[in-house]
Amino acid sequence: MKSSRYNFILEKEDFLYCFNASTFKFFVLKKEYKNLLESLLSSPDDKLMDLPNFKNLLLEGRFLLDDSENELDYIYKRNQSQVDRLDYKLVILPTFSCNFKCWYCIQCHKREFMAEQVVELVKKHILYMIQEKKIRSLNIEWFGGEPLLGFENVIYPITSYAKECSDQNNIPFSSSATTNGYLFTKEMLIKMRGLDVVGFQITLDGMREFHDKVRVAPNKSSFDEILKRINLICDILEDANVKIRINYDDKNFDPNIFLEQISSRIDEKHKQRISFLLRKVWQVENSDENKAKNIYFVQEAKKQGYKVSPQTYLNTNYCRCYACRKYYNMIAPNGNIYKCTAQEDYSEDRALGRLNPDGKIEWLIPDFEERYFGYRPFENEQCRECKYLPLCWGECPRSFEVANLRASKFKCVKSRQNDMSFEESILEYCVSNS
Repeated sequence: MKSSRYNFILEKEDFLYCFNASTFKFFVLKKEYKNLLESLLSSPDDKLMDLPNFKNLLLEGRFLLDDSENELDYIYKRNQSQVDRLDYKLVILPTFSCNFKCWYCIQCHKREFMAEQVVELVKKHILYMIQEKKIRSLNIEWFGGEPLLGFENVIYPITSYAKECSDQNNIPFSSSATTNGYLFTKEMLIKMRGLDVVGFQITLDGMREFHDKVRVAPNKSSFDEILKRINLICDILEDANVKIRINYDDKNFDPNIFLEQISSRIDEKHKQRISFLLRKVWQVENSDENKAKNIYFVQEAKKQGYKVSPQTYLNTNYCRCYACRKYYNMIAPNGNIYKCTAQEDYSEDRALGRLNPDGKIEWLIPDFEERYFGYRPFENEQCRECKYLPLCWGECPRSFEVANLRASKFKCVKSRQNDMSFEESILEYCVSNS
């Protein structure tokens, strides 16, 4: 037997966390056993005969492997299974427009809304994917701009149709939205009942005084209004959860003040339906002070009954990102098809495809699918030899798009982890799942 190249042994306080990056399995030992563990992993054949249960743990988690096994084959197969997954995630932008003007937003909020003829093309596309491509599930994510600006003319008719088609063809359906939350009404939420809406991600820009300066509402506190609507969501949509994304910088976030402001406005009965996601505004440098605040916030929020999503960007999907999957697409208001939502430029010349009258996608680049999904950003010597490969998967596919589907000069991107090292991310993953 041999030790996996993707094993990490990390220390935190009095404990060791032994983590395997190819399986995301881990176990915890007291720090005093570090030398013994390293010895067992380096010479397993000699020392594990008398520890059958521990040996099975190491084998099941792929901490140990047969001498003849090629680990790259295993993770490449896991990657390909994710690329080929028949679970269709469709991101739809009803509009690029927005009712707020946040200073850090990268999008150009031009007033363009999805027209009725494009709505009908989206419906045909959904039917085509269900009946012809035989997808096994459908999830629609509403994005923007502010998607709720297009609720009546886009979101409601498409969601209703997608739900009906999915039910008729016996495949699971769900929908969700990334929204600023300000435009929700009671009538809108009542119309969402029965449409398998599973949740919303709603952003707050730190504490009330800072948030209200970023998201300016006429003669009102947008912070207060958004939290009123979160209560309304929980009252009306009994199966939907709300993830509050906290966009923090070096000034706008004090954990105690923020939690007091939230708890004084959110009904106690709704706490278990709400989770927090901390995300640094990307234009601002992180600091040790911010990291310490975040750790404290996670502890206090959990004590008060909220859920907190891990801060880590640890990639547990065996795939560089959603854009790498065959059964993932994004439809812009004009019916153009893109793969990446994290971009500024949705111009015509950046479109990868468009919807045809029969609901199929016409790719605008010759041999698009063969070239796009045949390219592996981790197929280079540096990635193949890297122990972070199952966590990273190489360069962002957006760079491949920008280069017109030509492989760019390889550039290692291990620093992309929201100012967290992979080791820090692994520790947070292990601690939060212990």
